[in-house]
Amino acid sequence: MRSVEIRNGRLFYYGSAVGYLEGDGLTADPMFRREDLERWLERKNLPVRWVDGVYDRLANGESIQNAQPLKSLRIWQLKPDTPIEMRFIGLDRMAREFDGPNPSQYRIAYDGQAESQELEDIWNKFCRRTLPGGDHPLAISDVIELYDVDGSAFYYVDKREIVSVDFTPVIHENMNTPEPSRKDGSDQRLFQKLEQEYLAYLEPLRSAALSELLEKAGEIADTQAVYRCLCENTGLSTEQKEKLATLEQPLQAIRDCWRQTHPTPEPELLEACEALTTSQQQSEETPALSMTL
Repeated sequence: MRSVEIRNGRLFYYGSAVGYLEGDGLTADPMFRREDLERWLERKNLPVRWVDGVYDRLANGESIQNAQPLKSLRIWQLKPDTPIEMRFIGLDRMAREFDGPNPSQYRIAYDGQAESQELEDIWNKFCRRTLPGGDHPLAISDVIELYDVDGSAFYYVDKREIVSVDFTPVIHENMNTPEPSRKDGSDQRLFQKLEQEYLAYLEPLRSAALSELLEKAGEIADTQAVYRCLCENTGLSTEQKEKLATLEQPLQAIRDCWRQTHPTPEPELLEACEALTTSQQQSEETPALSMTL
């Protein structure tokens, strides 16, 4: 058996169909991108387009003859120096309060091939892992772009659905790996800490047993509610944000303080934050919070 060959319009690599002839070249799965395969293609003068998911499509028997080529995919996320109030909010509020989404406030967190052009499939693939050029997985307030030589289509990740949106950024050659300036303000410091803690909290839950999830259901719901409220709330003073940012685990501390006295989060959450930041004896009374106020 040859290591590389083309039969019936398909590219075989050690017996596996990993690509197919298309136009003057080949479309192949980057999972099999190896030096010996690339050398073989160069010798045959065959240009190749690497597209994720080709192997699975061929293995599942999907017809690829005259198939519509998959569009490329970009995921846009808010820059780290944008106001914290813009993050993780619905499209209505983004348009009402920030006249957006505004492309100048976004950067590219992912740019590559799409295995599927179904928005739900894109959500399911990218909502669980931090994107290579971003700070978090695909989430509310992000923008999905599907593009090819004919143009782009943009979609905003809203609270309950992904909706088409007018979003036309100017693409520069170096936009894939930008080096954004980072504000050293209380908003940014607190948000970064909250975000890191929230993602770390979610990570073990993804592999937890159902019984453990049911046992912690109340805590999980409260953690999510407090995190969302803190990201959206503008009622904290600069001094309070600075003090909260000094906590070792601000999300856990605020959640636990709030849970002791309030049955529902949003209206009373600021009171919990104020209680943590205004009490002069808090660090002595609750040493587990490791506060430095």
